[in-house]
Amino acid sequence: MGKIKLPKFAKAVPLMMAAAVSHCSNKADDGPGTCSLHCGESIIGSNSYEAKGPESVDLQCVDAGAELDIGFNFLITRPADASRGRLNPVPVPHVSIRPTTFGTMGHDDDKYPTIITPEADFCSDSCGMVTIRFRPLCPPAGKENPISVQIVSGAMISEISTLRLSNTEEAAEEDTDDSGGLLPEN
Repeated sequence: MGKIKLPKFAKAVPLMMAAAVSHCSNKADDGPGTCSLHCGESIIGSNSYEAKGPESVDLQCVDAGAELDIGFNFLITRPADASRGRLNPVPVPHVSIRPTTFGTMGHDDDKYPTIITPEADFCSDSCGMVTIRFRPLCPPAGKENPISVQIVSGAMISEISTLRLSNTEEAAEEDTDDSGGLLPEN
């Protein structure tokens, strides 16, 4: 059998992947009962992992065009293993993620538009939780702005979480005068 010759850059790919993942590092305070965020040693998600966020959330606002600061939490777990005494799914820490949002947003960034969570925090904390913060715009009076959020890591893809943002202000009544702007005759 012949040897397969790899391109020169093939040996550098694992090193580039390690550099891409290790660049995030945000250290939170550790303490009993707290979860800390250390993205410096993040791993890529597996197809056996599950990322679960809220299915749908309804929120109301009253200031059309205002940017709101909203966050969704996603829990990353792996299946239970009864042979090891684990009857519930197990949270997976330090999984790097890529978030995606859809909807009308206010904040705009070149690489991750609409997301205000720092890129250095794109991983699950020591309790398996990922927080994605974003700034949707409050829609015009009487209208809705549906926002969708999803996270991806390797083969792990979360379900889409949806925020239905509605403006509860009453829409201003339109001028129904059909006189064409003419004054009424006396």
